[in-house]
Amino acid sequence: MRSDQWRRIFWVYLIGFLAVLGGTFIISGVGPLVYTSLGLILFALIPLYGYAYQRAIGPHWLAVVTFCICAMVAVIEFSWYSIELMFSMGQHYFIIAPLGIFIHIFILYPQYCYAFNCLHLWEEKCLNH
Repeated sequence: MRSDQWRRIFWVYLIGFLAVLGGTFIISGVGPLVYTSLGLILFALIPLYGYAYQRAIGPHWLAVVTFCICAMVAVIEFSWYSIELMFSMGQHYFIIAPLGIFIHIFILYPQYCYAFNCLHLWEEKCLNH
């Protein structure tokens, strides 16, 4: 994908995040788990912005740690919701699982590229400072 497509995807994710954030304030009884999830989503938007606009944000190790945290959360979240979905709605709903995998891979792909394939961004940042 070209960088202008990633820029559009970043803005779609950001608008979606803001819509969900606005919705959480309307819904009463939202627990701390929702706010933790929103914080992680905001944390995950940083490398997406850096990849889309080809900017080094913070040190390189932070991009690697962000990818690792988001990947672990994606695996845990996917496992939890797959099991929950299977037991609460029946096994025939388990076919939704590949869609969840695709969405997580699509979200993690720019984070991976930013952390491991864009080392030139941090080299340029070091040369400019």
